[in-house]
Amino acid sequence: MVATPLKSSASTPQQANQKADQKADQKAASQKAWHGFTLGDWSEQIAVRDFIQRNYRPYTGDRTFLAAATPRTQQLWAQVSVLMRQEREQGILDADTAVPTGITAHAAGYIDAGLEEIVGLQTDKPLKRAIMPLGGIRVAEKSLEAYGMRLTRRSTRFLPSTAKPITMAFLMPTLLRCA
Repeated sequence: MVATPLKSSASTPQQANQKADQKADQKAASQKAWHGFTLGDWSEQIAVRDFIQRNYRPYTGDRTFLAAATPRTQQLWAQVSVLMRQEREQGILDADTAVPTGITAHAAGYIDAGLEEIVGLQTDKPLKRAIMPLGGIRVAEKSLEAYGMRLTRRSTRFLPSTAKPITMAFLMPTLLRCA
């Protein structure tokens, strides 16, 4: 068995100088990253409000800085315009009557996947409405009924146990505070 010598926890003057140089480099890098910003509490700790108050500047120019829509954007907008016209004429086009909405409730949605660089539809299809029963199960049911739709049987059994009636969700906390 070979014994390895223990390293001393004391640093040499050369190591101390290297650490000091590294700290100075880090400080210079952070100052460079913040060039153009008004420094404050936010530059030393997490303070979003301080950052915004010190650095927000209203834009007073016009729209000449904007680029024109790309051909892909124009094609996507044409498709959405057709869908919006259909929806105005006949009411909502589709609704998910089974899955309550949430950030991961639906698969990635596309208008036209071949044209899109950014995805972010609320549901898996354009203009498909999501149910939001946490604002009140009866509100969700009545909204669907207005367009001839109903919650699925599974949803009607599951949601009442997880979604509060609107009075419980919004009014009861206020009433309790007033008591």
